[in-house]
Amino acid sequence: MNVLYYIPQIHQRDGGLKQYSISLLEVLANDKSGNHYYILHQLHDKLILDIIERNKHLHLIPLKISKEKNTQKIRRVFTKACNYI
Repeated sequence: MNVLYYIPQIHQRDGGLKQYSISLLEVLANDKSGNHYYILHQLHDKLILDIIERNKHLHLIPLKISKEKNTQKIRRVFTKACNYI
């Protein structure tokens, strides 16, 4: 299965959100079920990039693609869904 994982532009000052996002990414990195994870992250945090580089089933969506208008729609829907939950 292909799964999109959106990591917002997070900083250390955002509290536990950065640690949570990195921890979830590490869980996905340890997934041996054959899933492929496509990571939408525009900040290019070094730790996040290192995790992605070490795992062949994690794929960073290129910055060029992630800044297209359709990506704005994905982000808007994702944000609304998160606010709803």
